[in-house]
This record gives sequence, C-alpha cells and structure tokens, in this order.
Amino acid sequence: MSLQRWVTNRQMRFEGGFQGRCNKLVDGCYSFWQAGLLPLLHRALHAVGKDTLSMTHWMFDQEALQEYILLCCQNSTGGLLDKPGKPRDFYHTCYCLSGLSVAQHFGGGELLHEIIVGDESNRLVSKRKYGRTKQPSVRGFCEICHNL
Repeated sequence: MSLQRWVTNRQMRFEGGFQGRCNKLVDGCYSFWQAGLLPLLHRALHAVGKDTLSMTHWMFDQEALQEYILLCCQNSTGGLLDKPGKPRDFYHTCYCLSGLSVAQHFGGGELLHEIIVGDESNRLVSKRKYGRTKQPSVRGFCEICHNL
C-alpha cells in the first residue's frame, strides 16, 4: 500500500518525529497529522483481514515519537513547539499533545495497550476512561492556555 509506505517513511530515524513531506525538517505538528493517519490505516487493514498487523503497536515507532515530543518540543515555561529554537504556540501545543496521545495509546474498547516513555508523569490520560469532558475541565484548560 503506497500511502502506508509514504506515511511511515515520514518518521525520521534520528529525530523520531515526523516530517510533512520529503526533504523537509521534522515538525511537532506532524506528530498528529502523520502519526494520526496510521491508526486509521491500521483499522482499515484489520477490517479487510490483514492478519499480520500487530495487536499492541501502531505502524510507527511510538517510543521514538514520544521522545521527540517530550525532549525536543516542550517549552520550559509551558506549551509545545514545532522544533527546538522555535517559539511555542497553541497550534503546535494542540497537535503535539494529540500526537503524543496517539503514540501512547493503542487500540480501544476491550483492546487497549499503552506505551509510556519515561516517568509515569509523562502519561496522557485517555479520555475514554472518563467519558465526555466536563465543563470545569474545559474552563481549567482555558485558564492554563490564557496564562501561557
């Protein structure tokens, strides 16, 4: 499958993060835009009977992506960024966190496998465990973002 080959080749071996297209630098937002496609492909292939798929990992190096986000994309005063040396912003914070969640959580429903790099404090809690987001959580998140 050419789409699968293309997107898996966007994860850079040295950095661990994803690039948006060939011959471009790794960018934190592609943690979601590229890595987020792979669970969809995984499920589509599983639905048509592809029995060689892993039942514990997506089709990319989840640990390497987590290391890139946790080590290279965090701003010391909060927020996430494109790559080291760039300023933090809401766009990259959103998509780096989304990519980190994809990298940490495999499957869903009865089949849920988590891969957490480093300390337990790096874990993003799956929303599935708590159902819908409650208003106080959204309000608290908005306050945090406002103070960035």
